[in-house]
Amino acid sequence: MKRLIKTLIAIVLCAALIAGGIVFGPRLYRLLAGNTNATWISERLSETLLEKRELVVMEKTITGTETVSTDAWLIGTVRKVEIPYTFSVNFSVDLQQADVEYDETDNVVRITLPQPSADYYKLTVDEDNVKTQGIFLQSKRGYSKMKEELEERLYEEVTADTQLQESAWASAVSETEALYQELLDANGETASFTVEVVAKQTQATE
Repeated sequence: MKRLIKTLIAIVLCAALIAGGIVFGPRLYRLLAGNTNATWISERLSETLLEKRELVVMEKTITGTETVSTDAWLIGTVRKVEIPYTFSVNFSVDLQQADVEYDETDNVVRITLPQPSADYYKLTVDEDNVKTQGIFLQSKRGYSKMKEELEERLYEEVTADTQLQESAWASAVSETEALYQELLDANGETASFTVEVVAKQTQATE
């Protein structure tokens, strides 16, 4: 009877060890083997970025009124147009160009991202409140060109704004770090290494 009980206990213990090994074995192995854990995280994060494809990191909206006037010699202002507008632009990061690798020397998972770019922008004019004054009426073609020039100028101002670029990059770093943390949390992982987000160096053209 005692031998039977001991046998049953041994069977139960073996079953528990096997079940525990199946459930916790891979995770425990990754936690104990730091390099393997970092490599695994790097591979999964790279896959996540490729699947996401693009990361919108900042939205900027500018509102104002553009005033365009035409003067004639001796007469003065012969035409004045006031255009109330809203200009919106999104800064985004192309995650297809991102690189993730584990640097064993520094014990860091390094994520390299391209700089955010203002690829999506739009000028919206409040047509109901456009005001035109003067003896000459604005032609449709001339009015369309006026709006195109306004949109182009606003876009150039936004892309030349270093503070906006810095804010977009800071947002790209924080959101990428958040994606990394989500990956850790979803898999119940802890990290024995650091994570670094750096900007991809652009090649200088000759």
